Amino acid sequence: IDGLSEPALRAALDAGAVPFLQGLIEDGSHTLGRWRTTTASTTVPTQAGLLHGRWRDIPGFRWWDRDEGVLVDFVHVEESRRFVERAGGADDLLADGGSSITSLFSGGAPRTVFTASGLDGGAATTWQVVSLLADMPRVVAVVAGFAEGLTAAVRRVRRGQAAPLLSGIDRKASVPVLGPAVQWAIGDLATASVVREMMRGAPVIYVTLSTYDEVVHYAGLQHPATIEALTSIDQGLAIVASSADQAPRRYRLVVFSDHGNTAGTAFALTYGETLEAVVQELLSVPVPEEPTSDPSRPIVASSGNLAHIYLAPTGPRWDLEKSQAQHPRLIVGLVAHPGVGVVVARTEGGGLLALGPDGSHDLIDGHVEGADPLTTYGPYAAVSLRNIAGPPDAGDLVVISTYDPIVNEVTPFEGQLGSHGGIGGPQTEPFLLYPRDLEPGAQALSLVGIDALRAKFDEWIDSDVVPVGSSRVDPGPGSAPTLVGEQVCTTAEVSGATGEICGHRVRF
Repeated sequence: IDGLSEPALRAALDAGAVPFLQGLIEDGSHTLGRWRTTTASTTVPTQAGLLHGRWRDIPGFRWWDRDEGVLVDFVHVEESRRFVERAGGADDLLADGGSSITSLFSGGAPRTVFTASGLDGGAATTWQVVSLLADMPRVVAVVAGFAEGLTAAVRRVRRGQAAPLLSGIDRKASVPVLGPAVQWAIGDLATASVVREMMRGAPVIYVTLSTYDEVVHYAGLQHPATIEALTSIDQGLAIVASSADQAPRRYRLVVFSDHGNTAGTAFALTYGETLEAVVQELLSVPVPEEPTSDPSRPIVASSGNLAHIYLAPTGPRWDLEKSQAQHPRLIVGLVAHPGVGVVVARTEGGGLLALGPDGSHDLIDGHVEGADPLTTYGPYAAVSLRNIAGPPDAGDLVVISTYDPIVNEVTPFEGQLGSHGGIGGPQTEPFLLYPRDLEPGAQALSLVGIDALRAKFDEWIDSDVVPVGSSRVDPGPGSAPTLVGEQVCTTAEVSGATGEICGHRVRF
């Protein structure tokens, strides 16, 4: 579920907005755990790390490619395709017959459904559209979903529940009517596609449900449209779970989020000017309205409350000392701005220094001088900023907006009511809901970082140990289980008692 934080999910559970997920937890079949991002809190590094095992060179959702002289922006599907061409390989999660549905990356899956890396605007996209039109039950479901979303949106407008029409809020479609309707249709397309792949017996199916994240951006975390989007996703998951009973193989349902969202009013609405305008005022040369390869024209690439500032886009990365020498007002002015919380720069010796209004934090050795500028951003702020500012294509300066832990809000550089992309608040706090039989321990999982999440998924997918006394997977007609190797035992603690769970690896 794209963009749903653990705190937001728990609030939805308390409000009864997600009855299917609530049922999974209450009947004891699933455990609600968590994981924490340690890089830019956005879909790109999470999916890249989870599906392809490659995330360390990704500084955010958008950045400037110094070698190519272009803005990398994953709003455009060609960026997903280029990434998979470079990063796909031995670490692909879905290469062994898997399916990727409505996601950014394929994960090496031989079958993709409206996954960005497989949409080329030509034959592949045309084939998927034709395939959809040929599957009439699925078309009916998608059209019904569009109509349902449109009806619900019109009803909200009539009741005066529409999101405020603020000029500074970015929207991908006319809202609050057309946007939710389109998202409802995409959600139903995803659900129907998962069911179809289950009926085929695909061994692993990965789907991104993006409706919630899209609505949060322009409606905020508490708007009725946002809650309705989440309820719609919950209904789709219920359909998937009930359809699994008719599938030719057993499926386990793991539901998680790639990041969360943090509330807050846009920087431009709060301070009357964009971050680009602030930078322009502090520089001796103006910031262009559009990205350019002109080395004399700095670039600001923003993602939520994260911004990469490139002072020399086509040249080598500038360090702190050179930035201060060339633009003596810039760093001082940014650090002093009430909407800026942290400025990160690479030092002359190759270090990374996080600067705040009253102190600094060395991201390499942890040394703090004065007031630590990272205090309010949580326990993983330093490692997250190290991963954001460390890649070669990170900005000469990396800027994080302010985060107020009392009201739990950031000040995004994009025009959004709910945002993610940097650090601060629940955007860094995704959830992980998993079958209890995969992790029988009483303690809910709490993972830190994409690598830990990927390792857990690998473990679950590769695991075929059947504990003694448990119900075995029905292998289907004409198949027989074969015990492989010696008996395997593991120590487990359940309800305060410690014992061994033993079994054999089973191959069908």
